[in-house]
Amino acid sequence: MDPSIPSIPWPALFAEHQRYLWSVCYRMTGDAQDAEDLVQATFERAMQRPPEQLDRPWRPWLTRVATNLSIDLLRRRSHQAYDGPWLPAPVEELLEVEGWTCDRHGGDISEFEVRYGQLESARLAFLLALETLDPRGRAVLILRDVLGYSGPEIGEFLGLTGANVRVILHRARKALDEARGQTDDQPRAPDHADASVHAAIERLMTAIRSGDPAALSELLAEDVRICTDAGGEFLAARKVVSGRDSVAKLLLGIAKLPPTWTEFRQINGEPGLVMELAPTPLRTARRAVLHLELAGSQIKQLQLHLASRKLVGIDFTTRAASRP
Repeated sequence: MDPSIPSIPWPALFAEHQRYLWSVCYRMTGDAQDAEDLVQATFERAMQRPPEQLDRPWRPWLTRVATNLSIDLLRRRSHQAYDGPWLPAPVEELLEVEGWTCDRHGGDISEFEVRYGQLESARLAFLLALETLDPRGRAVLILRDVLGYSGPEIGEFLGLTGANVRVILHRARKALDEARGQTDDQPRAPDHADASVHAAIERLMTAIRSGDPAALSELLAEDVRICTDAGGEFLAARKVVSGRDSVAKLLLGIAKLPPTWTEFRQINGEPGLVMELAPTPLRTARRAVLHLELAGSQIKQLQLHLASRKLVGIDFTTRAASRP
């Protein structure tokens, strides 16, 4: 570190901004572990080359560094083969950060507008839809529509002209709207939707345990899809399975590996089922998280998270009786 740089209270800065930066990086990457690594890299960069104007708010500058590091990571990830379907990493603790949007931490409020709130932008369906965007488009959309930064600020952050920001944002919004339409990811009445999902999971698990194909099929939409993300670590479907009969067959096959413990949790702000599975001689997962989306009263999409790396944001050690 340059000794000529005035003393900077790094521990205090880390404590103030760590939660916020993790939240930004998580939305940028959809991966809890990557978000942790990017926060560390952001502060390492800050300690090596801090901003020239130390009297200005730190958060916009840290946002720029974290966003560009996230773009670099996403570009590297796009060139790496992933074994099987990719899903965002589920998390239990959605960090609702005070001073989340740019109007609260020194940003330009002349064009301030936010389309997606903290909770909506961290839903699994929203994060999955973001995967349809290229890294730069994803960054522009998150900076503008989630954090509320202005076009000129985004241009400064990413080295873009104002015209480029507008074009990229327009394309990103269009692509996101199309992807969200495909996943039926739309605003909802949280209490009612949560109760419906909770009940659907209970009915699904009952039908799987009973081994009743007819009861299971009644719960599934005709065009239902199931995606299992094992990351090549465990035995799992290597492709997305679609259609009522095919999904029912897969679920009944999974029933041969019954969970030894299950618990409903709030996963990315929505009900999900956390499970531990019995050991087998095969290369099967011991832990899993189940998340589903409804179309009316039927299940339209199921996500089964199995890869160990994707489950770092889930607490498997604390049971309901000892949870606060």
